[in-house]
Amino acid sequence: MPHPRLDPTEAAAEMQRRAAVGSLSDPLAFARLLIEPDPWQQDVLRSEDHMLLNVARQCGKSSVCALLALYRAVSRPAQLILLISPSDRQSGELFRKVRAYLKALPHGLSPALVEDNKRSLELANGSRIVSLPSSEETIRGFSAVNLLIEDEAGDADDALYIACRPMLAVSRGQLVLAGTPKGKIGHYWDAWSNAEAQGFRRVLVRADQVPRVSPEFLAAERVVLGAAYQQEYECEFLAGVFGRVYGAFDSVRNLFVPPKDWKCTYHVLGMDYGFHDNCSWNVLGWNDHDPTVYLLQSYKRGGCLPPDAADEAKGLDRVYHFDKVVADMGGHGGSAYAEEARRRFSVPVEAAEKHNKRGYIDLFNGAMSRGLIKIVEAGCKQLLEEWPMLPWNEDRTKEAEGFPADCSDGTLYGWRAATNYHETPKVEGPKPGTTAHIEAMADRLEELATTEESVDWSYGA
Repeated sequence: MPHPRLDPTEAAAEMQRRAAVGSLSDPLAFARLLIEPDPWQQDVLRSEDHMLLNVARQCGKSSVCALLALYRAVSRPAQLILLISPSDRQSGELFRKVRAYLKALPHGLSPALVEDNKRSLELANGSRIVSLPSSEETIRGFSAVNLLIEDEAGDADDALYIACRPMLAVSRGQLVLAGTPKGKIGHYWDAWSNAEAQGFRRVLVRADQVPRVSPEFLAAERVVLGAAYQQEYECEFLAGVFGRVYGAFDSVRNLFVPPKDWKCTYHVLGMDYGFHDNCSWNVLGWNDHDPTVYLLQSYKRGGCLPPDAADEAKGLDRVYHFDKVVADMGGHGGSAYAEEARRRFSVPVEAAEKHNKRGYIDLFNGAMSRGLIKIVEAGCKQLLEEWPMLPWNEDRTKEAEGFPADCSDGTLYGWRAATNYHETPKVEGPKPGTTAHIEAMADRLEELATTEESVDWSYGA
């Protein structure tokens, strides 16, 4: 009996369906249902080796990790795939890419979803993809993992990496560490420098090897980023670079979207002057009875003369009515900028506190880790771009040389000046009317006898 003839549209759809089903046996054919993978991505998708992906920014690292995870889940039953990232924001971004690819697959190719939530999805074939920020609480309890992908491995915690490895022992699962270098430190660097001994295959992809990234863009980035360019786009593990200075930042804990009509009561402007370098303006605010400091704006610009920097600050003052303005007065003509700003400001510019910078960075990180620093993302994009790329030097006493820190420094100056963190406690004097109070006033009068300072009769009141 002859088969019924299909009309051309139905025939084309049937051919597409059969081709799609056939793609489940070939990871490259599967990927081509969604994107046209670059040659290096094709090699990654076909491999089941443990892999180290050292890939420049914006060159397809997250895309290939998402495709690898999805292909494994769709093409094989009862797979457990873990995606581990240093922060909640990063794990969310990678998981959203997985879900977007799943949604874009041809109809009927993927097993039905039986669970789909913020952190995981489960297919009818029993395979699960779970995306987690890397903390001991989130990874505890997983075992027999078939594929473990650690995204942004250069920033991930070493102890948690060690804790994850036994999850692959029984299942003989695949381990993929993907990221860009963050100095010669940590498990990512250790694996890269000892890849053969540790059983890894190395994959290196520089930005100039990817046609989508233009030479003009890279030339501009080289100027802006300085030494960080070698790390971010040439994938070099730089000597003297040892972990992130502001590593406590977490997008879920520290980013803040202001409600409508919300504002702070008090404001500080922290400025980092520079002519050959950038000038930065950093606005911080806080409220009574609230221990949180809010970073409202943080941005920078190069080539500013003293009048330009002062005009910019004056414009911000019209909006925020600063209670205090602090600036770096030393080096790069800082005194000239400060003098110009003083001349134009109704609020005097004070020298920023710069002693014990390392200690205050530790305090700043501690406040971030407790959620006592909130950042308005829309106004602080340049600060948020600096932090992931700003590393320590070898002895972790200061930032490594050659990395932009204009917004970071100005923000730290402002934070130190915020009165609910850096105010001088009032010293209680003797009770008014007592002998001790009268003697204290007499001492004060004697002290002021040779000065033009007026007497404060409220002492001790």
